Amino acid sequence: MKSGPVTSRNRPHIVFSLAYIFSSLLLFNDKQICLSQRRHYIENLRGYSYFHFIGSGFTRRYLNTPNWEGLLRHFASLIEPENQLAYHSYKENARQLLSSKSHEEQELSSINKLNSLTADLIEKDFNKMWYSDPLFEKNRIKNFTLIEEGHSPFKIEIANFFIQAQQKAYQLPTELEKLKLLSGNSIAGIITTNYDCLLESFFDFTTYIGQEQLLFSTTQNICEIYKIHGCVTLPKSIIIDSSDYETFSSRSKYLASKLLTIFVEHPIIFIGYSITDENIRTILDDIIDCLTPEQLNILKSRFIFIEMLK
Repeated sequence: MKSGPVTSRNRPHIVFSLAYIFSSLLLFNDKQICLSQRRHYIENLRGYSYFHFIGSGFTRRYLNTPNWEGLLRHFASLIEPENQLAYHSYKENARQLLSSKSHEEQELSSINKLNSLTADLIEKDFNKMWYSDPLFEKNRIKNFTLIEEGHSPFKIEIANFFIQAQQKAYQLPTELEKLKLLSGNSIAGIITTNYDCLLESFFDFTTYIGQEQLLFSTTQNICEIYKIHGCVTLPKSIIIDSSDYETFSSRSKYLASKLLTIFVEHPIIFIGYSITDENIRTILDDIIDCLTPEQLNILKSRFIFIEMLK
């Protein structure tokens, strides 16, 4: 039975500060939530092992890495270092491509669609430059095998970008150490759209990369990390351009069915996302399509969105 899309009106959520999770300092930003309600939600979590659903805001907090748009800005600047408007030029060209599509396709357009088309244009020019620019000579030698295996230079350099970011000193290291202490106790597993390996450095969990590994592996739903948008250890798996998103979307129903058991049996704590994030909304909509009204009521009480406060 279809329960309808998740909206701000039918998606109840509680907003915690990150400080509460890591140091037991409770701080709610929703002033309409009274103390008794806060205690009620906390008590409901006791006795459960929970799943984290972690987005780019998490890595940005600790590694100071950019969001999707910021990442595209960075690579546009590598192509045209003297042009401060390089990214805007690519984005405008992508917008024009999108507007030239059929009315039906425009109806399906979104920020994700615009960003993925922008990525297409940047990837095409970046790959052409990468093969000849002296700046990447060492990387061409180092990654010869990956190129032979069909990896895009653009995705190879995205992987290198995040690997290098993780080699720098972490921001808020005390907070991260407190997160590590939780790993063996109440965290059942992690679902993430992040490419980097920050989570793997703190959780000794089995990792599944991309939809293919997740869909065609026998998972245990315990002590596992599901990297549904790919990983820097396998550049080809990174989801960033329009072709990647089309493939991801074509398998979204299968992914939803795979995650359904997790969502029904565990509280889900979202970290590093906005509740309006398209990636999250799409996944939630697909999962909700599979639920009965009774199951949906259970699910509603187990969603917690954590706001990343500084």
